[in-house]
Amino acid sequence: MRFMKVLLAASLVANLILGVLLLTRSSSSSPAEASPRSSRTTAESPAVSAEAQAVFWSNLSSLAPAALADLLKTGGCPPELRRAIVTALVRARFAQRIRALVDQQEPPSYWRRNVQNPINPKFNAALSDIYLERDNLLRSLLGDEGSTEDPISQVLTRQMFGSLAKDKVEKINLIVADYNNLRAHVQADANGVMRPLDRDAMALLEKECRGEIEQTLSKDELFEYDLRTSKASQYLRLRLGTFEASEAEYRSLFTGARAFEAQMGSLDWERPSPNTEELMVEAILVRAKTVLSPERFEEFKRKSHFNR
Repeated sequence: MRFMKVLLAASLVANLILGVLLLTRSSSSSPAEASPRSSRTTAESPAVSAEAQAVFWSNLSSLAPAALADLLKTGGCPPELRRAIVTALVRARFAQRIRALVDQQEPPSYWRRNVQNPINPKFNAALSDIYLERDNLLRSLLGDEGSTEDPISQVLTRQMFGSLAKDKVEKINLIVADYNNLRAHVQADANGVMRPLDRDAMALLEKECRGEIEQTLSKDELFEYDLRTSKASQYLRLRLGTFEASEAEYRSLFTGARAFEAQMGSLDWERPSPNTEELMVEAILVRAKTVLSPERFEEFKRKSHFNR
């Protein structure tokens, strides 16, 4: 039984690759390009008909994703090719649900105040559900293979997580995705009007998300993560303006920002009150004067948005 399964899987992989090659060759060839040799080859191996193409792709797409993933793996399909095939099939299946969801939306009302963001919160919540389900399915089918990234994504991951271990990066991404989905549902229920109860729910989700991240990372890992992704880091980078801080300077300034945050107890980096904003600027200026040379501090005052 095991032998027959392996044989079937190997046959599937071979036929899949052969089918793709034949379909690609037949669709890319033209009579003008045919040589005497290619004519003889064509006579021996007729071009794949449109009907045969339709049957081939229909048979492939009708397979359950789990069955296809299992057969490809059993048949020895290379991991990168297996990941590409399974991912394409799963995305195509979920694309039908996304299209149905999009088709339910009314045309955006260009005259209304939210014209720049015409997608309503309920749509965002439903779309978030679909994306979460799709990504979880891919993860269950492919495991670590499902999280393999292209070179550009790898650069972005290093930018966000530094040298954090891959398994912890995956855990953090799962935590953030889950809580982003919950936030989308709070916003959908609010329907554009955030009441105190909704704001309390968002604050609770923020706190719980932070708690799970803190449980996942060590103290040093958490500091490195916050250096790159926290609201304090976003505030600091934005306010640096055209001042080109070195990594060491940035880390020192960030440490000062976090010390100020700890002193305040609770701090809204995105929407601080005017009084808190003034205290923020004062704290960063004091820190900058301490860690920068006199020349660099003068440049900091000229080029950053911390000058008063």
